[in-house]
Amino acid sequence: MIKKNLKIISLSILLSFLFCLADIIFYVGDYKNILYSTGIYGVGDSIAKILFQAKKIKDNQITLVSYSFFGLVNLFLFIFIAFPKLNINFTIKTLINSIFIIIFGIILGFLINTEGQILYRMRNFFGFFSPEEKIWQSLLRIIIGSSIIGTILGLCIKINSSTGGIDIIAKYLEIYKNKDISKCITVFNFSITILTVLILKIFNIVNEIQYISLFLTFFKIILTHIFMILILKPNKKIINNKNLHQNRN
Repeated sequence: MIKKNLKIISLSILLSFLFCLADIIFYVGDYKNILYSTGIYGVGDSIAKILFQAKKIKDNQITLVSYSFFGLVNLFLFIFIAFPKLNINFTIKTLINSIFIIIFGIILGFLINTEGQILYRMRNFFGFFSPEEKIWQSLLRIIIGSSIIGTILGLCIKINSSTGGIDIIAKYLEIYKNKDISKCITVFNFSITILTVLILKIFNIVNEIQYISLFLTFFKIILTHIFMILILKPNKKIINNKNLHQNRN
């Protein structure tokens, strides 16, 4: 049992690392065609940019503030939803993932996106994608990034885990409202993207909505959902709420 748990924990840490690495390399680089952030982190990213615009924080503190917000929201989700309402096995593994996503996200974000740091050459996928990219290059990097991240999210769900944030809410809806967890995650991401765009527009962080970026972000969300489904479909089981609720402890 201990050996099995250690394997699962090791897998969770590896998936968290790959999740952050793919996100930073394919989505966060200094690309002309930016992608709007999704998930709880996306809301934190919007708040960080508002603070930066108000000169409350520096440019290199945006990632730190974003992940700090992600961690704070996760804390409340674990206290009020995950631990009291969800399967303890799911909750512990998700907690591990969330902690390491914050750690890896902050460290990798700094090492890859800061000039002169040891991993700076990995920026923009080792320079393969140009900041002044054409639309087909944007689509290509999104296809690669979404295939990796969608697969990771699917694997997390498959081993009864998640990356935290909206996944915890989606898991709650799956158990108590009989909703499909992957669809819930996708709907939340669409909603948060729209919210992010509105926040950035209202606070004049962007002068005008970049519709190409909005299209690319929606494309990313859809592709991520497709790859999640491909991972989950082979062994997908329909389990009623009653059995899940009884087995949560």
